[in-house]
Amino acid sequence: DAAYAAGFINLAQKAKLDETEKDCQAALSRQVYNSPVCFGLLDSIIDQSYGGTTSRNKVSIYNINQWEPKNRKRTYPPGYELVESYLGGRGPLKSKSTDVLRALHATESQGFQTYQECSDAPYDALEHQDGLGVVSEIVRLLDHHSIPMMFYNGMDDLVCHHMGTEKALMRLPWTHAPDWIVSPRHVWSYDTDSPANAVFVQEYANLIFLKIPQAGHMVPLERPKLALEMIRTFLDNNQSFQQSPLQQLESTLPQEASCRY
Repeated sequence: DAAYAAGFINLAQKAKLDETEKDCQAALSRQVYNSPVCFGLLDSIIDQSYGGTTSRNKVSIYNINQWEPKNRKRTYPPGYELVESYLGGRGPLKSKSTDVLRALHATESQGFQTYQECSDAPYDALEHQDGLGVVSEIVRLLDHHSIPMMFYNGMDDLVCHHMGTEKALMRLPWTHAPDWIVSPRHVWSYDTDSPANAVFVQEYANLIFLKIPQAGHMVPLERPKLALEMIRTFLDNNQSFQQSPLQQLESTLPQEASCRY
């Protein structure tokens, strides 16, 4: 859906991918979580995003407005290798590592763990839990009522796109699910004088979901001021995302939700 909305595939290509997705869902139902069929869905779209074998470039999985060269180390987000060096104790910033780890209270990791994006060691340690999900825990916390939970997505993210997050939240079997699904949306902004800073918010009871324009996977990197004010608003009991303009569009339960509630 996200790739079609971004224009990287057409409806006919989407229809074929939808067929393949059924095979992926069948694998997941058999508890086969490391499935080439599932990983291939996004990988094929990424690989063909700017053309097949004749193209040297591809779209970034982290932001549909960014591109990267094929068959080379990725280039987005910029500076991620310096962060790995700064926290990982190697490369040009190696001398800073001990001070950083001490400040983070993470000196125990020295000697057996190197900070690296998507490093194998943490994954290997938790591989037995891969695919188990956290739905039951999220529902338990939501039904506690006194614990607010906030989810947010950059709308230009391809690998964790906002449509997938909304569908996942819509399917959570918690007490106020039907009310949350049809709850009115607010248009929140930390700077009311600039529409460019608007964020779309859906909130009911203790579940909050924000869709952030002009941002991809790394919202704090791409919209740092907005991300900071979003967290401040969430943590401040005297502020609320609902203290903002309200959309006047009517809502009804989508078909895929109406059969559940």
